[in-house]
Amino acid sequence: MGKTRIPYATDTWDPVTGCTPVGEGCRNCWAAALARRLPATHGGIETCPRCQGIGDTKQTAGFGMVLTDICPTCHGRGDAPVPFSRLVLHPARLDQPLHWRTPRVVLVCSRGDLFHDAVPDEFIFRVCHTIAQAPHHRYLLLTKRWQRMARMALPMLDHLGSNGDPVWWGFSAWDNDSAKRVAEIVRNRFMQCDQVWLSLEPLLGPVDLGEDMGLFNFVVAGCESGPGRRPASDRWFERLREQCADAGRPFYLKQMAEREDGSGRVVHYPPAAGVLPWGLPE
Repeated sequence: MGKTRIPYATDTWDPVTGCTPVGEGCRNCWAAALARRLPATHGGIETCPRCQGIGDTKQTAGFGMVLTDICPTCHGRGDAPVPFSRLVLHPARLDQPLHWRTPRVVLVCSRGDLFHDAVPDEFIFRVCHTIAQAPHHRYLLLTKRWQRMARMALPMLDHLGSNGDPVWWGFSAWDNDSAKRVAEIVRNRFMQCDQVWLSLEPLLGPVDLGEDMGLFNFVVAGCESGPGRRPASDRWFERLREQCADAGRPFYLKQMAEREDGSGRVVHYPPAAGVLPWGLPE
């Protein structure tokens, strides 16, 4: 939490960590790999009662506790990292943005999904309460659970009132089919929201939204960068840039491979001046 290397944000805020896959875009999840390597970024280390033969691993759902009953595969080692597939709520982190006096661009739940079914509505509204108390920041929400965010958007806006302006509603997609489903949801459920953005990370195929690209105030795209990454042709990114230009929308290419076929090293690009519509604090 706090300062981040993500180029389109200044900070991350993770009141929820953990997630489960919803599509091909999740196969090489960097946050899941980080949770295995650095357990403190998620739920830390747990003792598995089942592996010790002293009872069941099912946990009581509640704030600050594991919300599912999936046993970690500790193979008799006793202690193991809390699996990333278990969502963990962190109520102690809820007031973190209140201590940041200088305006920041905050990516919310960078290591999880606030709109996962396992996160109670009450906890989401506690996140809203913090946003309402610190509206001098800009909050970037991002989810692959598009339908739940669509159901929650109006109640959240009612809760936020005039302090909802700093919220950018973000949709994560990875190919043409998922991007078209996102566009349909935005067209039908998010026209009342002034700030909507699309993240195509990782981009796994060509995306052509045509005029629907104008539904989004901002589009960011990039290839996979970790072990086992899948190729992404530079022609896919060029087509996205053209669509955004036609729609009069800013496009940010975060990273792509150095070769046209998607192979070679990954090249990271800083945002050009004026590309990020929410701006960065001076």
